[in-house]
Amino acid sequence: CCDMKIKVWDSKTFTMKKEDRIDLSDKISDSLISKLMYYKGFIWIAVSKFVACLHKKTLKPIRYLEGHTQRVNSMLPLDDRIWTCGDDCTVKVYDANSCALLQSFEEHKGRVFSLLRVENTVWSGGWDGAICVWGSKTLQKKGRLSDRHKDAICAMTILDDTVWVASWDGSISVWS
Repeated sequence: CCDMKIKVWDSKTFTMKKEDRIDLSDKISDSLISKLMYYKGFIWIAVSKFVACLHKKTLKPIRYLEGHTQRVNSMLPLDDRIWTCGDDCTVKVYDANSCALLQSFEEHKGRVFSLLRVENTVWSGGWDGAICVWGSKTLQKKGRLSDRHKDAICAMTILDDTVWVASWDGSISVWS
C-alpha cells in the first residue's frame, strides 16, 4: 500500500521521462502525501503520521521524524530544526540532523494546519482559529492569539513587515 510512485516529466514536451518507486512500507500505512520539501540535501515527505527523509539520488528512506499520532499537515525548516504540525493538535520540533524530537507543543484545541517563520518566532494556525507563537530559539510559548477568527486558520504569509492570516470564516487578519 505504501509503494509511492515518482514520475519525472519533461516540462518542454510534457512527456514522462522516468517513473520510480519509493518504498515506505516499513513505517507508513497509507500513501497520502501532505507536504514535500528539499532541505539539507535531502527530500523530506510528510506522509501519514511520519516524515520520511529520503536520499535525493536513490530515493531510499534514510530516517524518519516520529512522534505524531495522526497525519502531519505541514513542515517548516529553520536553524537545523524541522517544525511540524498535524491532526493530533500538536506542533513538534525535531533536530534536522539526528531526527530527535526536541519539543512537543499541545496548545491548540484542534488540528494544526500551518506554520510560518516570523523573525525569531514560529506561528502555528489551526482548526481552533487560534494562532500560537513560539520562540524559534528557546522553543518556548511566546503567546496565543485567539478570538480573532471564528473558524480554522488555513494559511499564513508575510507581506513586507506584516503577517497575513487567512481563515475559513472568510476573513483575513493583518498583523504589524
